Amino acid sequence: MKNSEFRFPGLSKELIDLMQKAACKAKIHRLALVGGAVRDWLIHQEDPNRIANTPDLDFVVQGSATAFAEALVQELLPERIQTYRLHSSFDTVELQIDGLKIDLATARKEEYKSPGENPRVFETELEKDLERRDFTINAIAVELPKGNILDLHQGQRALLSKELFFLHSKSIAEDPTRIYRGARYAARLGFRLSSEAFEQLNSTLVTWPWSWKIGNPPEFAPPALSTRLRKELELLFKNEPWNLSIKYLQEWGALRLLDEGLQSDYSCLRRLHWSIRLGLPTLPALIIGASNPLSLAARLQLPQSQQNLLSQSLDLESFLLKSEVEHDCLNWSPVRWCQELEDQKWSPEAVALLACKGHKVWHYLIRWWGRWRHIRPSVSASELIKKGWEPGPKLGKEIQRLRWDYMEKEKIK
Repeated sequence: MKNSEFRFPGLSKELIDLMQKAACKAKIHRLALVGGAVRDWLIHQEDPNRIANTPDLDFVVQGSATAFAEALVQELLPERIQTYRLHSSFDTVELQIDGLKIDLATARKEEYKSPGENPRVFETELEKDLERRDFTINAIAVELPKGNILDLHQGQRALLSKELFFLHSKSIAEDPTRIYRGARYAARLGFRLSSEAFEQLNSTLVTWPWSWKIGNPPEFAPPALSTRLRKELELLFKNEPWNLSIKYLQEWGALRLLDEGLQSDYSCLRRLHWSIRLGLPTLPALIIGASNPLSLAARLQLPQSQQNLLSQSLDLESFLLKSEVEHDCLNWSPVRWCQELEDQKWSPEAVALLACKGHKVWHYLIRWWGRWRHIRPSVSASELIKKGWEPGPKLGKEIQRLRWDYMEKEKIK
């Protein structure tokens, strides 16, 4: 394919020429477009109705990505560069040129000292860089400037069959987040997990190659079973058809990487739908169905606010399960529900989260969330002050008393 014939969405011939010029200056031996942008472009070639482009372009260079970026910036007018971030420790660069987001990285290989840990990274050639990726459909490169396709792992064949193949037999053992990425791709692209990939997943879960096991102290979990797994879940809920992604993970048995209770929790999709409808954060809504939600939240290092939300919701659940409360609360009036929920100072979000979980009194919790807590007496605090009441606790108690009286009088249900 000749340079004049090569076209890529958002990537002009002028910018390709400038990149090639910068590569020569920085003594870059090879420059290639890689990853999701290439995958989606190839899908579009086969079916123009499918994905046309991706918002980010990932480039790999043989040589220094930092040196290449510096040379490229010198070729551009300052007003064309909206973002320029160097990460020298990883030799990666984030750029935004003419509104186009570009990530530059030095070709590297990865070595895992222990399964699930962060890998050690070494500079290498382009072919070795492609070997470290998650699926064969993401291990295709387009070399610039001519646009030659480098596909050493039959990625294009997998695109045609719409299957997800891992690049090697230890892919999941080294990085279990890859299966969560696979669920995102399956949901977004309409692909399926290949039989070989499914077999690798099953065998890896049976052998459990990681030194840390569920039930061990959460703070000792390796990154791929903790923070990196959380980031994959955040991307899943933010950018993907999350309901399909979670469905696939459950069908594949991959929710066991989080918790056995979640793997067998077939109400999680309903719970997540309700949480999104009520504007609640999705990860606590998923995790509350786990065997030990607080331990899982700590392992994933959820923000403290979300861990507090889970803790409050579980405290409320324990309160409602007390012998003197469990049966009696079914007969509580709206006023009594307001008194019990508000006196304990459980946050509205914690109450709503427990309702999403499907507790047997969920309809009372939802009524409190959506209506009862918003009811106010006909007399306001300012009006009471005009009548001689002093601001303070006594005024607050009087407002509450008037609120209860109003609800009883109006027979609020």
